[in-house]
Amino acid sequence: MPVGCLPDTRCEDARHLAERLRAAVAQRCGCTLGLGIADLTPHDDFASLVERADRAMLRTKRARDVSR
Repeated sequence: MPVGCLPDTRCEDARHLAERLRAAVAQRCGCTLGLGIADLTPHDDFASLVERADRAMLRTKRARDVSR
């Protein structure tokens, strides 16, 4: 699973970027894309951060064509 990090980026801005990416892939390739976004907390390690992002991505797959 590819993972991207956006340092110093607010969740709202990350959601906007994810939505733009999802729409661009849909327009160019005609396929859907599920993206998960998670905000780093002081208690996170890499695994817990990726786990939350993965759960968010799975919710997008259920909702179809939405960035969360």
